[in-house]
Amino acid sequence: MTATPTDTPDPTMNAIVSAVSAGQDGHVDLARRELLRLWARIGVTGDPFHRCTLAHTWPTFVTTPPSRSCGMCVRSMPPTH
Repeated sequence: MTATPTDTPDPTMNAIVSAVSAGQDGHVDLARRELLRLWARIGVTGDPFHRCTLAHTWPTFVTTPPSRSCGMCVRSMPPTH
């Protein structure tokens, strides 16, 4: 993670945004699969910004109704091995 903004695209953030967009377009299963794939890649020791973003995105696609996702955290995500 960098302390200063850059003009360089962030592939992980782009992938998170893409998964969220898929979910918002009604492709919830695709969004879940992509978010799981990203979590497996980032893991618990990955970039804190990516972990936080993913942890706050994840409950939206695994909780029914989405309003129940409030208060969930990274511990709700599947473990990586």
